[in-house]
Amino acid sequence: MLKFGMQSRYHLFSIDGGTRRRLASIPTPLPAYIHSFGMTERYLILIEFSLVLPSALNILLGDKPFIENYRWQPERGATFHIIDKTNGEIVTRAEADAFFAFHHIN
Repeated sequence: MLKFGMQSRYHLFSIDGGTRRRLASIPTPLPAYIHSFGMTERYLILIEFSLVLPSALNILLGDKPFIENYRWQPERGATFHIIDKTNGEIVTRAEADAFFAFHHIN
């Protein structure tokens, strides 16, 4: 889930026995288009691509379809966030050249 605001964040949740628990909250200066994420038995892999929302204000006050607010900014590169599913700890972040994907292969 993405929270827009003065400080946008990605919130990752787990659901166990019908109870929702926030695992991690990752701040981001410019929210990226994220369609899916990777998952192993122990880790979540969230990738911030270079397709970003420069301003949440444009979405709130603008009249364009949501997707048209995104901008390709390859100079930002991509960031891999590796999150431990057991405790929500961000194990590592890794930077990569700019790329884009819709789905990840598990």
